[in-house]
Amino acid sequence: MLVEELCNWAKVDSGAVLRIGDRADPAGNDFQLLDHPLGLSVDRASGHPKTGWALAPAGIRGVQATVFYLESLAKLEEAWAMAIKPSDRGLTN
Repeated sequence: MLVEELCNWAKVDSGAVLRIGDRADPAGNDFQLLDHPLGLSVDRASGHPKTGWALAPAGIRGVQATVFYLESLAKLEEAWAMAIKPSDRGLTN
């Protein structure tokens, strides 16, 4: 897959690369890309509890969801983290 090839070329661990696409469901065009714990969908989730997440707020899809994900990233000392609170998704509990 392209992610692994690019990571090999750049000497980066492919397991640490965030992957963003539009359809993580098995019939989706990005299924292979997003079938990973760091796979985020900007439209349809995979349905699998550990891969292909759709974490953007309700009604936010596509480019807006991509912006939401990227703005949720925070640099820690040696790594990046994504800080999405339930309230960011419109959830109260």
